[in-house]
Amino acid sequence: MTYWLRACGPSVRLDVDVTFLELIRGDTDVSPLPEGLALTRLAPSALELYRRLYAAVGGDYCWWMRRKMPDDALSRLLRESERSVMVLHDQQGAPLGFYELDLSHPHRGELAYFGLLPCAIGRGLGRFLLERAIAHAFSAGISRLGVNTCTLDHPRALPNYQRAGFCVTRVVREQWDVPVEFLPVRLNERQCAL
Repeated sequence: MTYWLRACGPSVRLDVDVTFLELIRGDTDVSPLPEGLALTRLAPSALELYRRLYAAVGGDYCWWMRRKMPDDALSRLLRESERSVMVLHDQQGAPLGFYELDLSHPHRGELAYFGLLPCAIGRGLGRFLLERAIAHAFSAGISRLGVNTCTLDHPRALPNYQRAGFCVTRVVREQWDVPVEFLPVRLNERQCAL
Protein backbone atom coordinates (compact mmCIF):
# COMPACT_ATOMS: atom_id res chain seq x y z
CA MET A 1 0.00 0.00 0.00
CA THR A 2 1.27 3.45 -0.84
CA TYR A 3 2.47 5.18 2.32
CA TRP A 4 0.07 8.11 2.05
CA LEU A 5 -2.99 5.85 1.86
CA ARG A 6 -2.42 4.51 5.35
CA ALA A 7 -4.61 6.26 7.89
CA CYS A 8 -2.36 8.51 9.99
CA GLY A 9 -5.03 9.82 12.32
CA PRO A 10 -8.43 8.63 13.45
CA SER A 11 -10.20 6.58 10.83
CA VAL A 12 -13.42 4.66 10.36
CA ARG A 13 -13.60 1.24 8.71
CA LEU A 14 -16.34 1.14 6.07
CA ASP A 15 -17.68 -1.88 4.18
CA VAL A 16 -18.01 -0.88 0.54
CA ASP A 17 -19.24 -2.80 -2.49
CA VAL A 18 -17.19 -1.73 -5.51
CA THR A 19 -18.77 -2.38 -8.91
CA PHE A 20 -16.40 -2.62 -11.88
CA LEU A 21 -17.83 -1.90 -15.30
CA GLU A 22 -16.52 -1.97 -18.85
CA LEU A 23 -17.60 -0.54 -22.19
CA ILE A 24 -16.32 -2.43 -25.22
CA ARG A 25 -17.05 0.07 -27.95
CA GLY A 26 -18.10 3.63 -27.37
CA ASP A 27 -19.63 6.20 -29.63
CA THR A 28 -17.32 9.00 -30.71
CA ASP A 29 -20.24 11.08 -32.03
CA VAL A 30 -21.78 13.24 -29.33
CA SER A 31 -24.62 15.70 -29.18
CA PRO A 32 -23.63 19.34 -28.76
CA LEU A 33 -23.12 20.74 -25.29
CA PRO A 34 -26.02 22.87 -24.12
CA GLU A 35 -25.58 26.55 -24.95
CA GLY A 36 -23.35 28.44 -22.55
CA LEU A 37 -21.29 25.42 -21.48
CA ALA A 38 -17.67 24.70 -22.30
CA LEU A 39 -15.36 21.76 -21.74
CA THR A 40 -11.68 22.56 -21.25
CA ARG A 41 -8.61 20.57 -20.37
CA LEU A 42 -7.20 21.27 -16.92
CA ALA A 43 -3.57 22.32 -17.05
CA PRO A 44 -1.43 19.74 -15.21
CA SER A 45 0.00 22.59 -13.13
CA ALA A 46 -3.48 23.56 -11.81
CA LEU A 47 -3.04 21.42 -8.71
CA GLU A 48 -5.11 23.61 -6.38
CA LEU A 49 -8.03 23.76 -8.81
CA TYR A 50 -7.89 19.98 -9.18
CA ARG A 51 -7.97 19.58 -5.40
CA ARG A 52 -10.96 21.93 -5.10
CA LEU A 53 -12.85 20.12 -7.86
CA TYR A 54 -12.08 16.70 -6.41
CA ALA A 55 -13.26 17.75 -2.94
CA ALA A 56 -16.36 19.57 -4.21
CA VAL A 57 -17.48 16.75 -6.51
CA GLY A 58 -16.56 13.84 -4.27
CA GLY A 59 -16.93 15.32 -0.79
CA ASP A 60 -20.41 13.88 -0.30
CA TYR A 61 -19.35 10.47 -1.64
CA CYS A 62 -16.24 9.70 0.38
CA TRP A 63 -13.67 10.54 -2.30
CA TRP A 64 -10.64 10.89 -0.11
CA MET A 65 -7.60 9.21 -1.63
CA ARG A 66 -6.50 12.13 -3.81
CA ARG A 67 -7.26 14.59 -0.99
CA LYS A 68 -4.66 12.84 1.15
CA MET A 69 -2.09 12.51 -1.66
CA PRO A 70 0.97 14.74 -1.22
CA ASP A 71 1.39 17.57 -3.73
CA ASP A 72 4.47 16.07 -5.38
CA ALA A 73 2.78 12.70 -5.98
CA LEU A 74 -0.43 14.31 -7.28
CA SER A 75 1.53 16.69 -9.50
CA ARG A 76 3.46 13.77 -11.05
CA LEU A 77 0.19 11.94 -11.67
CA LEU A 78 -1.51 14.92 -13.34
CA ARG A 79 1.54 15.49 -15.57
CA GLU A 80 1.34 11.98 -17.06
CA SER A 81 1.05 12.44 -20.82
CA GLU A 82 -1.77 9.91 -21.19
CA ARG A 83 -3.90 11.38 -18.40
CA SER A 84 -6.52 14.01 -19.19
CA VAL A 85 -8.64 16.00 -16.77
CA MET A 86 -11.50 17.80 -18.52
CA VAL A 87 -13.58 20.42 -16.72
CA LEU A 88 -17.15 21.41 -17.59
CA HIS A 89 -17.75 25.16 -17.14
CA ASP A 90 -20.81 27.41 -17.27
CA GLN A 91 -20.85 30.63 -19.32
CA GLN A 92 -19.28 32.60 -16.46
CA GLY A 93 -16.41 30.09 -16.32
CA ALA A 94 -17.51 28.48 -13.05
CA PRO A 95 -16.74 24.73 -12.90
CA LEU A 96 -19.73 22.38 -12.94
CA GLY A 97 -17.96 19.01 -13.01
CA PHE A 98 -15.03 17.07 -14.40
CA TYR A 99 -13.79 13.76 -15.65
CA GLU A 100 -10.35 12.21 -15.52
CA LEU A 101 -9.22 9.68 -18.10
CA ASP A 102 -6.21 7.42 -17.76
CA LEU A 103 -5.21 6.22 -21.23
CA SER A 104 -1.80 4.86 -20.26
CA HIS A 105 -2.60 1.18 -20.91
CA PRO A 106 -2.59 -0.13 -24.48
CA HIS A 107 -6.11 -0.62 -25.84
CA ARG A 108 -7.80 -0.03 -22.46
CA GLY A 109 -8.69 3.24 -20.82
CA GLU A 110 -9.95 4.01 -17.34
CA LEU A 111 -12.47 6.66 -16.42
CA ALA A 112 -10.65 7.33 -13.16
CA TYR A 113 -12.99 10.04 -11.83
CA PHE A 114 -16.25 11.48 -13.06
CA GLY A 115 -18.79 13.73 -11.42
CA LEU A 116 -20.65 16.99 -11.06
CA LEU A 117 -20.56 19.64 -8.38
CA PRO A 118 -23.68 19.58 -6.17
CA CYS A 119 -25.06 22.72 -7.88
CA ALA A 120 -25.02 20.93 -11.27
CA ILE A 121 -26.68 17.66 -10.24
CA GLY A 122 -30.19 17.08 -11.55
CA ARG A 123 -29.83 19.33 -14.60
CA GLY A 124 -29.07 16.58 -17.14
CA LEU A 125 -25.44 17.64 -17.44
CA GLY A 126 -24.04 14.29 -16.35
CA ARG A 127 -25.22 12.64 -19.57
CA PHE A 128 -23.47 15.27 -21.70
CA LEU A 129 -20.26 15.02 -19.70
CA LEU A 130 -20.26 11.21 -19.74
CA GLU A 131 -20.85 11.17 -23.52
CA ARG A 132 -17.80 13.37 -23.95
CA ALA A 133 -15.64 11.26 -21.66
CA ILE A 134 -16.54 8.13 -23.63
CA ALA A 135 -15.96 9.81 -27.00
CA HIS A 136 -12.65 11.25 -25.76
CA ALA A 137 -11.44 7.82 -24.64
CA PHE A 138 -12.43 5.93 -27.79
CA SER A 139 -11.15 8.62 -30.14
CA ALA A 140 -7.72 7.98 -28.56
CA GLY A 141 -7.77 4.48 -30.05
CA ILE A 142 -8.65 2.28 -27.09
CA SER A 143 -10.97 -0.72 -27.49
CA ARG A 144 -12.23 -0.94 -23.88
CA LEU A 145 -13.09 1.65 -21.25
CA GLY A 146 -13.36 0.73 -17.59
CA VAL A 147 -14.91 2.58 -14.68
CA ASN A 148 -15.88 1.67 -11.16
CA THR A 149 -18.38 2.97 -8.67
CA CYS A 150 -19.24 1.97 -5.15
CA THR A 151 -22.03 1.99 -2.61
CA LEU A 152 -20.74 5.33 -1.25
CA ASP A 153 -21.10 7.10 -4.63
CA HIS A 154 -24.16 8.99 -5.83
CA PRO A 155 -27.06 6.51 -6.13
CA ARG A 156 -27.51 7.36 -9.82
CA ALA A 157 -23.86 6.65 -10.70
CA LEU A 158 -24.29 2.93 -11.46
CA PRO A 159 -27.55 3.31 -13.46
CA ASN A 160 -26.04 6.20 -15.45
CA TYR A 161 -22.99 4.15 -16.41
CA GLN A 162 -25.22 1.25 -17.42
CA ARG A 163 -27.47 3.53 -19.52
CA ALA A 164 -24.34 4.72 -21.31
CA GLY A 165 -23.56 1.10 -22.27
CA PHE A 166 -21.16 0.00 -19.53
CA CYS A 167 -21.63 -3.61 -18.35
CA VAL A 168 -20.84 -4.88 -14.86
CA THR A 169 -17.83 -7.19 -14.87
CA ARG A 170 -17.62 -7.86 -11.13
CA VAL A 171 -18.59 -6.61 -7.69
CA VAL A 172 -16.05 -6.77 -4.86
CA ARG A 173 -16.68 -6.19 -1.15
CA GLU A 174 -13.86 -4.06 0.31
CA GLN A 175 -13.11 -2.54 3.68
CA TRP A 176 -11.78 0.99 3.61
CA ASP A 177 -10.08 2.73 6.51
CA VAL A 178 -11.25 6.27 5.78
CA PRO A 179 -9.70 9.16 7.71
CA VAL A 180 -12.41 10.78 9.83
CA GLU A 181 -11.51 14.20 8.40
CA PHE A 182 -12.68 13.04 4.95
CA LEU A 183 -15.95 11.39 5.93
CA PRO A 184 -19.00 12.97 4.30
CA VAL A 185 -21.42 14.68 6.67
CA ARG A 186 -24.00 11.99 5.92
CA LEU A 187 -21.58 9.38 7.33
CA ASN A 188 -20.27 11.50 10.16
CA GLU A 189 -22.25 13.46 12.73
CA ARG A 190 -19.68 16.22 13.00
CA GLN A 191 -19.80 19.15 10.56
CA CYS A 192 -17.08 18.77 7.92
CA ALA A 193 -15.44 21.73 6.22
CA LEU A 194 -15.36 20.66 2.59
